[in-house]
Amino acid sequence: MKDPNLRTFMGWLFAAEAAGDVLHAIISSVLLYSRHYTILSQRNMLFLASYLAPALICGVASWMILKKRRFVRVWGVVASLAHLATLLRFHYFPRGNSWAWSIPTIFITVTGVLIFLLPEKRDAMEDRLEPASEV
Repeated sequence: MKDPNLRTFMGWLFAAEAAGDVLHAIISSVLLYSRHYTILSQRNMLFLASYLAPALICGVASWMILKKRRFVRVWGVVASLAHLATLLRFHYFPRGNSWAWSIPTIFITVTGVLIFLLPEKRDAMEDRLEPASEV
């Protein structure tokens, strides 16, 4: 890493979140299939979508952040807010004590939103630079 900063760290955190959600969705679908449940029931599809939708958002945000593409701040805020979907997931599909996961999730959400809403020095300098007009 040439330029380690909080945004790069959040990019790697989003990548880990996306990989974990995809892995959990795959394992859950295999377990659902092996138990002879109806794999295409509405509850099962909602359960899988609750993992795959945040995984897709976090994966795209991670790629945008680590490659330093345009709209990094927007994708960072969206991925940070996608962590709130995990709180909804625990509400609709309870598994034991959800408070153990709620506190880190809220911390990641608030930290990510603050990191990506506040402009960095480079962002402020790029905003001030105006392209040369052709005359």
